[in-house]
Amino acid sequence: MKYALLFPLLFLISCHCKTEDELINITLPDCIQSIIIDPKASVGLKTVQAQKVNGNVHYWLNTDLTHVDGAEYIINNQCDTVCYFCGECQIPDCSKKYTSNWVLIWKN
Repeated sequence: MKYALLFPLLFLISCHCKTEDELINITLPDCIQSIIIDPKASVGLKTVQAQKVNGNVHYWLNTDLTHVDGAEYIINNQCDTVCYFCGECQIPDCSKKYTSNWVLIWKN
């Protein structure tokens, strides 16, 4: 009985790691690189995290502004805003497609 639970757990862990490895090895798009190196554009930027959604990589520009009722934006490879998280606003429908499995790509 012990092993019946162990094998599915190991399978889930191995699948989860593969997805993270794929994302970690990606090169940041030029528009995100320019945000990171520009002191004015990156003010307050803590991390850039990524997640695949329908085969596309989305990037969360984490500024911790949701803690003070602000918004944090999720962008695509062209730096177009595709969604956002916010502290005290109505949760947008687009945020429902994201899981908690964000992968850290860059940290300040």
